[in-house]
Amino acid sequence: EYVFGTDQAEIARLLDSAAARRAPADRLLDRLGDMTGWAVLDAGCGPLGILDLLAERVGPTGTVTGVDRAAPMVAAARRVLDGRGLTGVRLACADIAALPIPDAVFDLAHERLVLVNLAEAPRAVGELARVTRPGGVVALQEFDHVSLICHPPHPAWDALMAAWHGCAATRGWTSPSGATCRACSATPGSSRSRCTPRCAGPVRTSGSCRCTSRGCTVAGSSRRGR
Repeated sequence: EYVFGTDQAEIARLLDSAAARRAPADRLLDRLGDMTGWAVLDAGCGPLGILDLLAERVGPTGTVTGVDRAAPMVAAARRVLDGRGLTGVRLACADIAALPIPDAVFDLAHERLVLVNLAEAPRAVGELARVTRPGGVVALQEFDHVSLICHPPHPAWDALMAAWHGCAATRGWTSPSGATCRACSATPGSSRSRCTPRCAGPVRTSGSCRCTSRGCTVAGSSRRGR
Protein backbone atom coordinates (compact mmCIF):
# COMPACT_ATOMS: atom_id res chain seq x y z
CA GLU A 1 0.00 0.00 0.00
CA TYR A 2 1.30 3.44 -0.96
CA VAL A 3 1.78 5.20 2.37
CA PHE A 4 0.83 8.68 1.09
CA GLY A 5 -2.57 7.51 -0.14
CA THR A 6 -4.46 8.12 -3.37
CA ASP A 7 -6.72 11.06 -2.58
CA GLN A 8 -6.99 14.17 -4.75
CA ALA A 9 -4.45 16.07 -2.67
CA GLU A 10 -1.82 13.38 -3.24
CA ILE A 11 -2.65 13.15 -6.94
CA ALA A 12 -2.19 16.92 -7.23
CA ARG A 13 1.12 16.70 -5.36
CA LEU A 14 2.39 13.99 -7.69
CA LEU A 15 1.42 16.03 -10.75
CA ASP A 16 3.35 19.00 -9.33
CA SER A 17 6.26 16.65 -8.67
CA ALA A 18 6.19 15.36 -12.26
CA ALA A 19 6.38 18.93 -13.55
CA ALA A 20 9.26 19.78 -11.20
CA ARG A 21 11.21 16.69 -12.29
CA ARG A 22 10.69 17.10 -16.01
CA ALA A 23 14.20 18.42 -16.67
CA PRO A 24 16.05 15.53 -14.94
CA ALA A 25 13.83 13.03 -16.73
CA ASP A 26 14.56 14.70 -20.05
CA ARG A 27 18.30 14.47 -19.34
CA LEU A 28 17.96 10.77 -18.63
CA LEU A 29 16.03 10.18 -21.86
CA ASP A 30 18.51 12.29 -23.83
CA ARG A 31 21.15 9.68 -23.02
CA LEU A 32 19.13 7.05 -24.87
CA GLY A 33 19.27 8.82 -28.23
CA ASP A 34 16.54 8.54 -30.84
CA MET A 35 13.57 6.67 -29.35
CA THR A 36 11.26 6.99 -32.34
CA GLY A 37 9.10 3.89 -32.67
CA TRP A 38 10.11 2.39 -29.33
CA ALA A 39 7.78 0.41 -27.09
CA VAL A 40 8.20 1.89 -23.61
CA LEU A 41 6.88 1.26 -20.10
CA ASP A 42 6.56 3.63 -17.14
CA ALA A 43 6.04 1.38 -14.11
CA GLY A 44 4.45 2.89 -11.03
CA CYS A 45 3.48 5.92 -13.10
CA GLY A 46 0.94 7.37 -10.65
CA PRO A 47 -1.21 10.10 -12.25
CA LEU A 48 1.42 10.92 -14.90
CA GLY A 49 5.03 9.97 -14.18
CA ILE A 50 6.94 10.52 -17.42
CA LEU A 51 4.22 9.17 -19.73
CA ASP A 52 3.92 12.51 -21.52
CA LEU A 53 7.68 12.74 -22.08
CA LEU A 54 7.79 9.18 -23.39
CA ALA A 55 4.92 9.86 -25.80
CA GLU A 56 6.85 12.83 -27.19
CA ARG A 57 9.99 10.73 -27.65
CA VAL A 58 8.53 7.63 -29.31
CA GLY A 59 6.13 9.49 -31.60
CA PRO A 60 3.09 8.05 -33.38
CA THR A 61 4.94 4.90 -34.44
CA GLY A 62 5.85 3.95 -30.86
CA THR A 63 3.79 2.67 -27.95
CA VAL A 64 3.65 3.94 -24.38
CA THR A 65 2.30 1.87 -21.48
CA GLY A 66 1.85 3.02 -17.90
CA VAL A 67 1.09 0.75 -14.95
CA ASP A 68 0.28 1.48 -11.33
CA ARG A 69 -1.13 -0.85 -8.71
CA ALA A 70 -3.52 1.81 -7.36
CA ALA A 71 -6.72 2.06 -9.42
CA PRO A 72 -7.34 5.75 -8.46
CA MET A 73 -3.89 6.63 -9.85
CA VAL A 74 -4.61 4.84 -13.12
CA ALA A 75 -7.95 6.63 -13.41
CA ALA A 76 -6.27 9.98 -12.71
CA ALA A 77 -3.60 9.25 -15.33
CA ARG A 78 -6.30 8.53 -17.89
CA ARG A 79 -7.97 11.87 -17.20
CA VAL A 80 -4.70 13.79 -17.34
CA LEU A 81 -3.50 12.12 -20.54
CA ASP A 82 -6.84 12.47 -22.31
CA GLY A 83 -6.90 16.12 -21.32
CA ARG A 84 -3.53 16.56 -23.04
CA GLY A 85 -4.62 14.71 -26.16
CA LEU A 86 -2.47 11.66 -25.36
CA THR A 87 -5.29 9.18 -25.80
CA GLY A 88 -3.02 6.53 -27.32
CA VAL A 89 -1.11 5.89 -24.09
CA ARG A 90 -2.06 2.51 -22.67
CA LEU A 91 -2.76 2.18 -18.94
CA ALA A 92 -3.22 -0.81 -16.67
CA CYS A 93 -3.64 -1.47 -12.97
CA ALA A 94 -0.77 -3.80 -12.12
CA ASP A 95 1.93 -4.45 -9.52
CA ILE A 96 5.45 -3.58 -10.68
CA ALA A 97 6.74 -6.63 -8.77
CA ALA A 98 4.38 -9.00 -10.63
CA LEU A 99 3.73 -7.52 -14.07
CA PRO A 100 1.06 -9.30 -16.14
CA ILE A 101 3.17 -8.73 -19.26
CA PRO A 102 5.02 -11.26 -21.45
CA ASP A 103 8.80 -11.38 -21.58
CA ALA A 104 10.86 -9.08 -23.82
CA VAL A 105 8.12 -6.63 -24.84
CA PHE A 106 9.68 -3.19 -24.28
CA ASP A 107 12.67 -1.28 -25.59
CA LEU A 108 12.63 0.76 -22.37
CA ALA A 109 11.22 -0.01 -18.92
CA HIS A 110 11.36 2.94 -16.51
CA GLU A 111 10.45 3.61 -12.90
CA ARG A 112 10.86 6.73 -10.79
CA LEU A 113 10.71 6.79 -7.00
CA VAL A 114 8.82 3.51 -6.82
CA LEU A 115 11.43 1.19 -5.34
CA VAL A 116 11.73 3.37 -2.25
CA ASN A 117 8.12 2.42 -1.42
CA LEU A 118 8.59 -1.32 -1.91
CA ALA A 119 9.77 -4.16 0.29
CA GLU A 120 10.17 -6.26 -2.88
CA ALA A 121 12.40 -3.82 -4.78
CA PRO A 122 14.83 -6.44 -6.18
CA ARG A 123 11.92 -8.48 -7.50
CA ALA A 124 10.45 -5.36 -9.12
CA VAL A 125 13.73 -4.62 -10.91
CA GLY A 126 13.83 -8.24 -12.03
CA GLU A 127 10.36 -7.82 -13.51
CA LEU A 128 11.42 -4.68 -15.39
CA ALA A 129 14.38 -6.58 -16.82
CA ARG A 130 12.16 -9.53 -17.75
CA VAL A 131 9.76 -7.45 -19.83
CA THR A 132 12.61 -5.59 -21.58
CA ARG A 133 13.92 -6.83 -24.91
CA PRO A 134 17.55 -7.95 -25.33
CA GLY A 135 19.55 -4.79 -25.98
CA GLY A 136 16.86 -2.66 -24.33
CA VAL A 137 17.09 -0.32 -21.34
CA VAL A 138 15.87 -0.51 -17.76
CA ALA A 139 15.98 2.99 -16.25
CA LEU A 140 15.77 3.56 -12.49
CA GLN A 141 15.37 7.01 -10.91
CA GLU A 142 15.52 6.60 -7.17
CA PHE A 143 15.57 8.32 -3.82
CA ASP A 144 18.69 8.20 -1.62
CA HIS A 145 18.92 9.27 2.01
CA VAL A 146 22.46 10.54 1.49
CA SER A 147 20.96 13.85 0.34
CA LEU A 148 18.66 14.20 3.36
CA ILE A 149 20.62 16.49 5.67
CA CYS A 150 19.82 19.42 7.91
CA HIS A 151 22.54 21.86 8.92
CA PRO A 152 22.64 23.15 11.52
CA PRO A 153 20.90 20.23 13.27
CA HIS A 154 17.31 20.79 14.38
CA PRO A 155 15.12 18.64 16.69
CA ALA A 156 12.16 18.84 14.30
CA TRP A 157 14.27 17.39 11.50
CA ASP A 158 15.52 14.61 13.76
CA ALA A 159 11.91 13.76 14.69
CA LEU A 160 10.88 13.71 11.02
CA MET A 161 13.76 11.38 10.08
CA ALA A 162 13.00 9.10 13.02
CA ALA A 163 9.37 8.83 11.90
CA TRP A 164 10.45 8.12 8.31
CA HIS A 165 12.93 5.41 9.30
CA GLY A 166 10.37 3.87 11.65
CA CYS A 167 7.78 3.72 8.88
CA ALA A 168 10.35 2.27 6.48
CA ALA A 169 11.34 -0.43 8.97
CA THR A 170 7.71 -1.35 9.66
CA ARG A 171 6.89 -1.68 5.97
CA GLY A 172 10.15 -3.32 4.94
CA TRP A 173 11.02 -0.59 2.47
CA THR A 174 14.35 -0.60 0.66
CA SER A 175 16.37 2.21 2.20
CA PRO A 176 18.32 3.94 0.80
CA SER A 177 17.06 2.60 -2.51
CA GLY A 178 19.20 4.92 -4.64
CA ALA A 179 22.35 3.37 -3.25
CA THR A 180 21.02 -0.13 -3.85
CA CYS A 181 20.02 0.26 -7.51
CA ARG A 182 23.15 -1.57 -8.60
CA ALA A 183 22.52 -4.45 -6.19
CA CYS A 184 18.88 -4.65 -7.30
CA SER A 185 20.03 -5.05 -10.90
CA ALA A 186 21.76 -8.29 -9.93
CA THR A 187 18.44 -10.10 -9.46
CA PRO A 188 17.40 -13.32 -11.23
CA GLY A 189 15.44 -11.40 -13.85
CA SER A 190 18.38 -9.15 -14.60
CA SER A 191 21.31 -11.41 -13.72
CA ARG A 192 22.91 -10.93 -17.13
CA SER A 193 23.51 -7.24 -16.38
CA ARG A 194 26.98 -5.85 -15.73
CA CYS A 195 26.96 -2.45 -14.00
CA THR A 196 29.24 0.46 -14.83
CA PRO A 197 28.44 3.57 -12.75
CA ARG A 198 28.31 6.82 -14.72
CA CYS A 199 27.29 10.33 -13.70
CA ALA A 200 24.49 11.94 -15.72
CA GLY A 201 24.95 15.37 -14.16
CA PRO A 202 25.81 17.17 -10.91
CA VAL A 203 25.32 14.84 -7.96
CA ARG A 204 23.01 17.32 -6.24
CA THR A 205 20.72 17.17 -9.28
CA SER A 206 21.14 13.70 -10.71
CA GLY A 207 23.45 10.76 -10.42
CA SER A 208 23.23 7.65 -12.52
CA CYS A 209 24.32 4.09 -12.89
CA ARG A 210 24.33 2.55 -16.33
CA CYS A 211 24.56 -1.21 -16.63
CA THR A 212 25.49 -2.92 -19.87
CA SER A 213 25.02 -6.56 -20.71
CA ARG A 214 24.20 -8.93 -23.48
CA GLY A 215 20.63 -8.83 -22.33
CA CYS A 216 19.76 -5.29 -21.33
CA THR A 217 21.09 -1.96 -20.21
CA VAL A 218 20.20 -0.58 -16.79
CA ALA A 219 20.45 3.15 -16.16
CA GLY A 220 19.67 4.52 -12.73
CA SER A 221 19.74 7.82 -10.91
CA SER A 222 19.62 8.73 -7.26
CA ARG A 223 17.47 11.74 -6.37
CA ARG A 224 15.84 13.31 -3.37
CA GLY A 225 12.10 13.27 -2.76
CA ARG A 226 9.14 11.99 -4.75
